[in-house]
Amino acid sequence: MSKKSKVQITCPYCQNNMMITKWDSINVDLNPEEKERIINGKFFDFNCDYCNKVIHGFYSCLYHDMTHHFMMYLVGGNQEAKEAITMFNDICCLHEKIYEDYQVRITTESDVWREKATIFNSGYDDRVIEIIKFLYTVQIEDDYDDLKIERAYFCPSENVREFVLEFHCSDNNAFTIDVSNEIYESVNEKYMSKIRTSKIETFFVNSDWAWNIIKAD
Repeated sequence: MSKKSKVQITCPYCQNNMMITKWDSINVDLNPEEKERIINGKFFDFNCDYCNKVIHGFYSCLYHDMTHHFMMYLVGGNQEAKEAITMFNDICCLHEKIYEDYQVRITTESDVWREKATIFNSGYDDRVIEIIKFLYTVQIEDDYDDLKIERAYFCPSENVREFVLEFHCSDNNAFTIDVSNEIYESVNEKYMSKIRTSKIETFFVNSDWAWNIIKAD
């Protein structure tokens, strides 16, 4: 189920106090409108009741997608991340049959939280996506010596036969690459058996995790 409460915040622009809805957890099957706000990047935006300016907030929140068997906890720092690991381990131990095929993630970054939600909502596996992002990053940096990629993000495409990877470079430039579902399936076929049998922790599936899977090849 979803859990929310009303909390008071102070507008950083006009200094007036206002009440907002704070979600401790969201079951997006029960609250699909909140899922859309997360995917659209508007979840942590609040309009001030007094000056009407947009306030960009942040707080810890558990995202639960029952349809795609996915949970992800956005937390405020390393200590909260440790507590989230303990919580997830306890939940999966107590309710093993319910959560045995769930993918469970933890992050301290709202952009990653949003991206992972988008990946699973689009019907993909974030573990395969992270490997694809890593492989593209290595290839691009090998081809262009003066190019340093800082981050890569998954974006859905209007074409159902592909998705888009958005690369952000150290010089503040960005570019996109269309990736076909055939490439996704090829990477999935090559690495999924290794992913399933790997002892590598999957709470934090990122480029470091992808490299550890690949180099174990």
